[in-house]
Amino acid sequence: MSSPSKENCRIPVTDTSIDTTDEKSQDQGSTHVVIADLETETTEAASEAKCGPSLLIGAATAGDVDLVQELLAAGVPVDAQDQDGLSALAMAAICGHEKVVDVLQDAGASTDALHADFMALKYYAGDSFLHNTVLEWTILHEKKTLLKALLLAGVPLEGDMGRGALCAAIWRGDMHIINMLLDAKAHINTSDADARSPLRVAAEKGRMDILNILLDAGAVQNYPSSVEEPAFMVALKKGHNDIAKLLLLRFPASVNMPDREGLTPLAWAVDKKQVETAQMLIDAGAKLYPERLTKLQFDILNTAVDRDSIELVNMLLAAKEDQNLYASDQSSALINASIRGNVQIVKELLSARADTEI
Repeated sequence: MSSPSKENCRIPVTDTSIDTTDEKSQDQGSTHVVIADLETETTEAASEAKCGPSLLIGAATAGDVDLVQELLAAGVPVDAQDQDGLSALAMAAICGHEKVVDVLQDAGASTDALHADFMALKYYAGDSFLHNTVLEWTILHEKKTLLKALLLAGVPLEGDMGRGALCAAIWRGDMHIINMLLDAKAHINTSDADARSPLRVAAEKGRMDILNILLDAGAVQNYPSSVEEPAFMVALKKGHNDIAKLLLLRFPASVNMPDREGLTPLAWAVDKKQVETAQMLIDAGAKLYPERLTKLQFDILNTAVDRDSIELVNMLLAAKEDQNLYASDQSSALINASIRGNVQIVKELLSARADTEI
């Protein structure tokens, strides 16, 4: 089944009536299939041929408000479904025909049917449906009319139908949809299938405005896991320092919260030679050696030496770094600097009374 689009939302209609102009066919009782045009098919013919439901769904798909109204007035059931289980309301919503959706709902179309209808969305969504819930797919494909109909139908914002909807809206940066979801009581801290929280997505996209809305609504920062990274760390890595500072203000513990690889914010900043960021973290109380080191954690001072950054070395020394704490290669920062031939860093370490013994 092909996917309907805004450019071509028309479907063929099968007429099972007998062609009375062909006497031979009439005598044999044969049935001819006729492809009807939505503009020329009359409501009387539709009723007599009992193909009104197909015409209603076709008219809804095409966005033909007048024909939809005529068919409803002629007594065509508003909740009739096609062979794939899709109703006129579902097709109008999928194709973005908001006026048709309004007409059908005013005529008493059951929004409860939308729950079942969107099992058939797989025909239209294809492989993308394997990775998205119904609401995620609807938002990512910018089908606002469909989203409105689904929310009115009471589609749950959690589970297989709605999980990740808020994250998808934030990813697209659509404030209208975000507000629709919040008005529908979308959970502010629910992660999507990729374990991304709404707060983390806003931080990643650099959306300070959305971040403030989430924080005011009670969003909290998730603790790191094998797949999830704290929003604060994500903001740092994306270079959104204004957002990082706000998150650090709201969640002070973020300053020592490692990413999913076990690196603390300060370790990451030193590794990337982010001098200003490193200073901000130290000023905020970042520990040079947190209590819980992972196997991927490394000697921060040695990293600064490896990056040949005299600024970072001096910053860490000023923070009372223990120059004699050995790294995994059993070499102190002083030995490391000597091997690298960085005379300036060697002098700084000596002046800080680094231990010269191996």
